Amino acid sequence: SSGINAEWPLRPGDKYGQLGWPICTPEEQIAVQCFNEMWKVDVGFSMVERSGKMFCPVKVLKEGKEMKLKNMDIRVEWGGVHLESGDDYKTEYFKEGVHYTTNGKFSLKKGFKARFTGDKKEYDCFFCDIYMGEHIMNPWPDKNHNCPAEYSEDGGMMEDMDMN
Repeated sequence: SSGINAEWPLRPGDKYGQLGWPICTPEEQIAVQCFNEMWKVDVGFSMVERSGKMFCPVKVLKEGKEMKLKNMDIRVEWGGVHLESGDDYKTEYFKEGVHYTTNGKFSLKKGFKARFTGDKKEYDCFFCDIYMGEHIMNPWPDKNHNCPAEYSEDGGMMEDMDMN
């Protein structure tokens, strides 16, 4: 699979919940059992060099079932990355109308679509993040960018997650 494997069990008041990740969809907030279910959020990213078209495909699975994203308040944030020495990097979110224009509605095949209108030379690579309301749904940078491979999965945080 080409997406992020951020799987986490969520319970009220545990350390994950405090990081502001999505706990329950709005319809489920009344149901306590939604806290114990597993989410899996797959976020991809691709960019067409020539045209600056960006695609951010998203798939949200809950207990193995794909969620209908139409009914969820999800949105995309596009951004650029400045690679620094070692494996440090800085990210910057883009502003619509300044750095990009939105390209139509969310589509199941290609996800969110936009066209980068800024200066590509200002950034080393590009990414997208998916939010539900104010909560980021893909907290681990994985496949949601077009940066060189060494900036992906060798981050310490990924490994810490697996050990718990």
